[in-house]
Amino acid sequence: MGNHNLGWWTGQIIGVIAFSITALGFFQKDEKKLKTLLTISGFFWMANFWFLGAMTPFIITLVNTIRQFISRLYHNANEEIRVKLTYLFVGINIIMGFLSWQNWVSFFPTLAATMATISLFIWDSKKMRSGLLTSEFCWTVNNLYFMNFGGLCANGLNIPLLIYHIMKKDPLTMVEKDS
Repeated sequence: MGNHNLGWWTGQIIGVIAFSITALGFFQKDEKKLKTLLTISGFFWMANFWFLGAMTPFIITLVNTIRQFISRLYHNANEEIRVKLTYLFVGINIIMGFLSWQNWVSFFPTLAATMATISLFIWDSKKMRSGLLTSEFCWTVNNLYFMNFGGLCANGLNIPLLIYHIMKKDPLTMVEKDS
């Protein structure tokens, strides 16, 4: 660990900030507030990956931040629009993952983004959480490879929460909607 430069440490600090904003988002009862905080945290995750020299996760997170913002705008859209947005963002993620390919680990953030996009726009309940769990495991591989402390903290929070909600007999949404 002694050979890490200032950029690496800057990335680690930004990653912890990104994790904190993400965690704060998941404590929101209002879905729009959740999506707003996740969009804001996306900018911090991008900086985190940039400073760690993780270009595929940086690009994929850029696309995901845009996706998160658009999902906030199309929060109550009909199924046809959600399906079109799914195809659009899955295609963009695959293309951007290919264009920013660094090595074998680049596969994992690309698959993570694809699974999260399908899960969030198309699936619901246990199927959605199972897709998000797959996404979290992919991000964990990526975060271990880059020794991304903030990312590993996020994985350590999200994986048990997803498993808990998958294992429940009648899973509730992770965020309650205001009436």
